[in-house]
Amino acid sequence: MTWRWRAVAPALLLAAGSVLAGCSDGQPTVANATSPVIPGSTVTIGSEPAAVRTAEAEPSESPGSSEPSEPSTPETSSSPPVAVTLTTARQLLERVADGMVTSAGGAYTVHVSIGDGEVPAAEADHVYFPAEASDYQAAVGATEIRRTGGTVYARSGPGAPWVSGDGVPDDLAAYAAWDLLTDLRLPLEAAEGFGAVPAVTVDGTAYDTYTFTVEASAVASVPQVPDDATGAVDVTFSIDASGKPVRVDLALADGSLVRTDYTGYGAPVVVEAPAVG
Repeated sequence: MTWRWRAVAPALLLAAGSVLAGCSDGQPTVANATSPVIPGSTVTIGSEPAAVRTAEAEPSESPGSSEPSEPSTPETSSSPPVAVTLTTARQLLERVADGMVTSAGGAYTVHVSIGDGEVPAAEADHVYFPAEASDYQAAVGATEIRRTGGTVYARSGPGAPWVSGDGVPDDLAAYAAWDLLTDLRLPLEAAEGFGAVPAVTVDGTAYDTYTFTVEASAVASVPQVPDDATGAVDVTFSIDASGKPVRVDLALADGSLVRTDYTGYGAPVVVEAPAVG
């Protein structure tokens, strides 16, 4: 099976406020988003809802009494909030957007492992937001790839010379446009037959899980999906309590599986530009 990471559509989110990003000082890219929105919609993710104003209880006088009665005390419950099961792919998209950007606390990093569910074919550490300034370092077999400052670097293995720009082979140059958030957004926008299923357990922890179906074109940008993939793809999408993706399985029409695991959210990621030549 051959594959490549191809140019993808615009990022999942746009920041309505200022963002701070950079790697020239050796620090991981960091972005602070204010009210991110999903392109093409009026939905604002992560903004605080307007406060609901309630009238305070007015003391009332009982007939025949000059003493005001005490305002009633609302009943409280110690029960935990009831978990809400999402019913549409749109709701899941908003939950994921909120988890990956608004709830990230300014450290937009994640480790991604991609493979067939048995052996990872690629491992990568990402600074994923904002997409236009995202950096990453990846190992695809023996091949090493880095993107920092908008430039992609690659070498065929340890000890081999680094190349960049026009020196990067065509099949690796596609990494220049790798957009982690788009790989999550596109299938959710194209989802059919969405529904909740029993929780999936990953490394001993159970996670809320949803399934839906898309055409292969909706996941064409995802690593390990063959360029010539066609037909329906069954998607199994697991998230943690904050909405961050934990595992996304793509069951292709040819019977193969593409599994992407997301771990290490918020861990430091520093991508340095290597010496070329």
